[in-house]
Amino acid sequence: MRPIKSEVQEVLAELKTLRQEIAPSKESKVKTDLYLRTMRFLLDDKHADFRKFCEVIAGDLDAAVPRLVQEADLDKFLGSMGHKIVVEDSKENFEKMMRTAGHPAARDPTDRSSFALLSASVSVAGWWAAFDNNQVVLSSRQLERFSATYAALQGNLALLGG
Repeated sequence: MRPIKSEVQEVLAELKTLRQEIAPSKESKVKTDLYLRTMRFLLDDKHADFRKFCEVIAGDLDAAVPRLVQEADLDKFLGSMGHKIVVEDSKENFEKMMRTAGHPAARDPTDRSSFALLSASVSVAGWWAAFDNNQVVLSSRQLERFSATYAALQGNLALLGG
């Protein structure tokens, strides 16, 4: 009988070890919780404009979330993605930029003066556009809105200790 008991104890010890190895660590759980809370924040319909903006800047939402968690403010988020903010409050100038920007597929990659529009949005709240030369053009009002939304996200994450 003794050998069976010791074998069972060995199997139990191995199972406990495996459970510890596959159970998420506290750090992993915190990262998962931060990711989930950020994604839920972005998927809320009242943040749809900000969600679209983040998607365009990062290439997709899954790529944006870790940076949104990591960076303290909108300027740092954009900088970490290699983008530069340009504030343009003249709607005329903004529309001219939109007209002169080419389509990404039609752009001549050897012409350094040309740039293509990746995405843009115009509303009563302001406007923004992202270009393939890494410039992000925003009205000051839109920049304030996105900065406030980013701060709200960070406040939400701080509740988790992120």
